[in-house]
Amino acid sequence: QQLQSHGALGWTVEQRADGSVAVRIAGGDAEAIARALTATLGQPLEIERVERLVELGEGKPRRFRSAAS
Repeated sequence: QQLQSHGALGWTVEQRADGSVAVRIAGGDAEAIARALTATLGQPLEIERVERLVELGEGKPRRFRSAAS
């Protein structure tokens, strides 16, 4: 909801094995999304903004992956 409310058209959220989070968004306000997710998750994250959905790679434009156990 935070991603859509700040204009992201698609995204990939990846939780790494060490618990850190990396986010790629297509469109949207990257600074507002970073603030909202940092507040929600309680930790800093990496964020990258691309212009078009196709730049997120193959697959669904909204996805979450976790390598954490």
